[in-house]
Amino acid sequence: MRLRDFADKLGLSPTTVSRALAGYPEVRAKTRLRILREAARYGYRPNSAAVGLATGRAGAIGVIFDRAMQSHSVEFIAGVGEALVECGSELSVAPLASGSEERDVEACDRLVKSGRIDAAILCAPVTGDHRLMSMQEQGLPCLLFGRASGYPLHAWLDIDTTALTRRAVDYLISLAHRRIAMINAPSDQYLSGRREAGYRQALHAAAISYDPEIIANGDLTETNGFLFTRAFLNLPTRPTAIVTGTTESALGIYRAARSCSLIVGRDLSVVAHDDRLAAMRAEHMDPVLTSTRASLRCAGRRAGELVLKLIAGQPADTVHEEWRAEFFVGKSSCQYHDQADKKEGNC
Repeated sequence: MRLRDFADKLGLSPTTVSRALAGYPEVRAKTRLRILREAARYGYRPNSAAVGLATGRAGAIGVIFDRAMQSHSVEFIAGVGEALVECGSELSVAPLASGSEERDVEACDRLVKSGRIDAAILCAPVTGDHRLMSMQEQGLPCLLFGRASGYPLHAWLDIDTTALTRRAVDYLISLAHRRIAMINAPSDQYLSGRREAGYRQALHAAAISYDPEIIANGDLTETNGFLFTRAFLNLPTRPTAIVTGTTESALGIYRAARSCSLIVGRDLSVVAHDDRLAAMRAEHMDPVLTSTRASLRCAGRRAGELVLKLIAGQPADTVHEEWRAEFFVGKSSCQYHDQADKKEGNC
């Protein structure tokens, strides 16, 4: 059914119908509800080209992510899609992971200028993010998943990584651990600084000295989890506990411990953040991982809802939302015993 035919059935103009289906706030709630009900009854789905001509909108949201979210992108995008499907919007996914900041900025700039999206969700922003600057210059509504220093007027959704990291380190300190290593995200990411702030706060409160020798920054992959942990375990005085930001990284820690004849949950304590990925959750690991928890899929859905509010005209500086993570005690953490850091493995 064409847009005009559907509008004629309702006795309304095609523009009014298109604007109602696209979520424009100027369409009265009663009219929008009637249009939505009739669309469901007739099984009507608007043609995106027709809606674009009637409303001046592309009918699509861009999700932009880089290498830091490649492995997690499917879960987040699925959540965004759940929010957008209810209003008939579509997704345009832009994985910017060339390894070159200049090429990634150019690709983002082309997407913004193409007119193919009405707004964007920018994941894992970095300090001085030029992709964000490009969108700002073009006047494109943008929601940050995460935050970036120097952009107080932008809309954002974030998980309180400072608090969740402090909670993890506080817990390990309560188990008498004092040499606690951290595997963190790349240092140019804003969340990396927030995670380190939580780590330092916990150490300071317990009068434990900060030791850069047991801090590592890099993509939170299984491979890096393994390599960084092997390096930690070969130190003259190795850490007795490690905190990290993903279950993938924790899997690498587990593998490194086994390769050094150490048992996680006895010789080495591990706490990680669990994004509740379908394929890799804390409870699926052996031993069950002690973790902070926040669903990436739920965050994606909420990001989709918030970006629709931006399109509808809500001021960006009023869209700021921070989530707290849950804490789950598994079997990968244990009370420190005074021989743990002296136990020699076969690294």
